[in-house]
Amino acid sequence: MVNKYLICFLVGIAMPLMSYAQRTAKVEGVAEISVRDDDHITFFDAKRLCIEQAKNNAIKDEFGELVASDHIEDIVDINGSSVDSYTMNRVEAKARGEWLGDTRDPELEISYIDGTLYFKAHVWGEAREIVSNKVMLKWMIQHDDGIAGRQATTSLKHRERFYVNFLSPIDGYVAIYLTEENGDASCLLPYRRSNIRSYEVKGGQEYTFFDKDFDTDPLVDKLTLTTQKPRERFTVWLVFSPNRFTKCADRDVDSGRPKAVKSNEFREWKLQNTRLDRDMQIDSKSITVINPNVEQ
Repeated sequence: MVNKYLICFLVGIAMPLMSYAQRTAKVEGVAEISVRDDDHITFFDAKRLCIEQAKNNAIKDEFGELVASDHIEDIVDINGSSVDSYTMNRVEAKARGEWLGDTRDPELEISYIDGTLYFKAHVWGEAREIVSNKVMLKWMIQHDDGIAGRQATTSLKHRERFYVNFLSPIDGYVAIYLTEENGDASCLLPYRRSNIRSYEVKGGQEYTFFDKDFDTDPLVDKLTLTTQKPRERFTVWLVFSPNRFTKCADRDVDSGRPKAVKSNEFREWKLQNTRLDRDMQIDSKSITVINPNVEQ
């Protein structure tokens, strides 16, 4: 009788551990896309789309073929008139696996033939099988549109302030980064003058970061994005975990700018943290900055 109860006890412990087991694998993928002169997609977005599809192919080959598609539409409006727009589908193997990080920089071959750009991406990284549901986070980039108040946006004017609205159903910790087209990163949250490892949030409490009217942190930073180009695309990264983590080691640039992180250091930090913390989620959104004072 004692042996019977001991076996049942051990099985009871092992079952939740078995159900939560996740397989991690080194993966490699290739993708090709073509873009015509009359396609409404920027060169930067075409490169990014090709790389994302290569990552999707790598995940699909390793963990299965069920994929989900996010439809992205970017319509830029300046002074009441449309400047540019494009649509694309971002495809990811959400149901079967997740990309933990690059193990080496993606390689991209680009050629131009008869009015068409051809992109071929080759990626290497680590991916992990998804066997449990992720926390459903809600977050968006916002700006003041002057009429309807605070609104979600995919584009900003040169030197326009922006905010990040965030809501989690559970307690946890957050960091926010911004990357430029060259891949270098800036740590936006925790705030520049703060010495905390990551920003603690409470489940069910809505946050608007970078806004003193909604964020009670006395060290809150006001943020704007600038560009010396007619248009430039940036990427905002949201890092969340129910477990405390430490932000990437960063450096002071000057008193008026967020702390900086080299692209390779940011890539390695993301990979190492997602390896060690199976609950960590890293999501990204693109934002286009328009400078109407710069000629096309």
